[in-house]
Amino acid sequence: MSDAQKSELADKKVTAAEYEAAFQRLQACFRAAGFDVLNVSRTAYMNDFSVPDAAMQSGVYDDCYAREYGAVDTVWQLAHEDESPTNQMYKECLRKRGVEPAQKSEDVKKQMDEADLSVQDCIEMAAGGTGG
Repeated sequence: MSDAQKSELADKKVTAAEYEAAFQRLQACFRAAGFDVLNVSRTAYMNDFSVPDAAMQSGVYDDCYAREYGAVDTVWQLAHEDESPTNQMYKECLRKRGVEPAQKSEDVKKQMDEADLSVQDCIEMAAGGTGG
């Protein structure tokens, strides 16, 4: 783990600026190894990206991710789990079943269990089906 990533995690929180700085270091690490980070998209919640298969096969992905971004990414995503696209899909699934969803993802998951809704049901609903 890089010193920069350790510093970003020192207070056990990750700010938006720290999250972005870690992502910039991840990209620089890939470039230094001769690879580009592809299909980058950013939301308020997360950075989404892909890498060439050769970067995966060579171990560059694992090395760069662990050194520059992995722990920061994990802390950031856990802190923003309620905003995740998956949680939003689950909330919409509950609404379609007439249940007003909670805000916290852990409560949404409980509501899904209580409504006897599976992840597969919600995926089907999101695709325009009726779910199970």
